[in-house]
Amino acid sequence: MADIKILKLMSGEEVLGECTFNDNTITVKNAVSIVYQQTEKGLGAGLAPFMPYCEDDIEINNHAVASQGIPNKDMSNQYNSIFSGIVVAGANEMPQAKIVKS
Repeated sequence: MADIKILKLMSGEEVLGECTFNDNTITVKNAVSIVYQQTEKGLGAGLAPFMPYCEDDIEINNHAVASQGIPNKDMSNQYNSIFSGIVVAGANEMPQAKIVKS
């Protein structure tokens, strides 16, 4: 099973995806780039397609990776909401149930 990891490439790009580590390469499924932008609340991060015109998983040479890490809970939830269709609600974001009497 592939682990969801953030790869910091030697080029400076940050790639998030389901990574399988091979001898000389890393196979990345559902790869996205982490992009940063200035918001009203400060610096924000979002996800954008990484190599969007590839048909299959992406192979990254091990020598192209400067570092790797495990995404924090917020980033994992954002990633999973895109690829699994499941949206994780925060503790204060649960919708109120309405009881309808017939």
